[in-house]
Amino acid sequence: MPGLEYLDFDLQIGRAKRRCCAKVIHSPAGESSEHFFRWPFDPRDLEVIRITIENIILRSRFAALRHCPPLRTTMIQEVGVRLFDAVFDGSIKSCYDRSRALADSERKGLRLRFHLDPALSGWPWEFLYNSESRDFLAMSAKTPIVRYLEIPERPRPLVVSEALRVLVVIASPQDEPYIPLDTEREKEEILEALREPRLKGILEVEFLEGEDTFRRLMRRQRGREEYHILHFIGHGAFDPAREEGYLVGENERGLGASMTSQQLARLPKDTFDTRLVILNACEGAVAASWDPFTSVAAALVRAGIPAVIAMQFEISDRAAQIFAKELYTAVADGYPVDAALADTRKVMDQAIPDNIEWATPVLFMRSPDGVLFDLVRLQPRVVEEQELAPEEYRRAGDYFYQQAEEALAAGETSEVEKASRQAREFYESAIRLGVEEAECYYRLGKLCQRLGRLEEARAAYLRAIAINPVYVGLRSIADFFAPAASIPKL
Repeated sequence: MPGLEYLDFDLQIGRAKRRCCAKVIHSPAGESSEHFFRWPFDPRDLEVIRITIENIILRSRFAALRHCPPLRTTMIQEVGVRLFDAVFDGSIKSCYDRSRALADSERKGLRLRFHLDPALSGWPWEFLYNSESRDFLAMSAKTPIVRYLEIPERPRPLVVSEALRVLVVIASPQDEPYIPLDTEREKEEILEALREPRLKGILEVEFLEGEDTFRRLMRRQRGREEYHILHFIGHGAFDPAREEGYLVGENERGLGASMTSQQLARLPKDTFDTRLVILNACEGAVAASWDPFTSVAAALVRAGIPAVIAMQFEISDRAAQIFAKELYTAVADGYPVDAALADTRKVMDQAIPDNIEWATPVLFMRSPDGVLFDLVRLQPRVVEEQELAPEEYRRAGDYFYQQAEEALAAGETSEVEKASRQAREFYESAIRLGVEEAECYYRLGKLCQRLGRLEEARAAYLRAIAINPVYVGLRSIADFFAPAASIPKL
């Protein structure tokens, strides 16, 4: 298994009246005594935090206002400090420090498994900030944060011998109060985000969209290959009156049709292979104050899904694309889902400076070690030419071209040959489909030149020049590669 191995740090946090109680119920350093503390926030603070985050995301959508003010980021850090200092004090802090030291001595990470009272589950625990290490705990793969749900039956990793199958469900009701989604753009962004694992043949994507969402989803489960990952894009909300979360699909007329947590929980009971559900829906992680399983995410975990990632705040398009690309790639590489999410958070933070959307995904899990798939016997599927859009072939060629360059720099001869062959195949497919032919010939020429295939490089450069004179500068290089007898003497 790639990546870190983990030791578990199980922390139970409850609340009664004005006081809270935390206790380490399992860790490398043993258990702790009960730690009673006063909850450091006013009930209104959570709404202030939520509004602040939504404003930051809204501002990030405008190029001129892309970076959120440092004051806002500092406020979120202060929330994390108050959370950490309130809970990780006394015997809890001592147990945590000793557990970290023991994990480090074994060169392992420390998985933080939070067993939360329903009244506290709505708080953004992903903001926990340790002033001593001066960083958010969730930002390190050494300390991933998991909302852990203790379920008697423990799932085992699913053995996958072919590509991982992802079913993306997109629902866009056309009636009020729902804002219609640009479904074509949503599909394009998912395909672009998952382009690399798709091209490698280790991941397949199927879309389910349009009217009658949930009925068609149930039909999809019958009589065909099961999907390993379900990704829902759409609207979701929490009904305070019923104290239950729900997702919104489309009915047979394209209007909004809700499916409650309880109804959704019945779907995975009839599947065997689904190991991960991703809910890109607003408020998919919100729970009622009396039952943690009334959130959509937790209900799915209780029903048998080993891991569910939900969004506790609205997420921007840019952040959602980065999230999908990094998470799926890491999971397809065999990483535990909590470690994959921790690495994904870091990439989101680096790609969107001064933003805090890395904390939006929340992981609910019942898998004891986060390993969802056994990919030891995975044989990547050959990607057929008709499966990709024409313009994707040029991008695929560029991807494998870059892989060849990196392998060449590292002196990995066999990898150079493999990546070069794949790059050439995709460039040639792009040329056959009439996609940027001159640029593809130019890239082919550079590839052959790097590999020392000078005759082939010369032929490719000359074709690029013939198609587009802008490449005439390559003439001198092409002539240099020509056999001596074919170069005119001066």
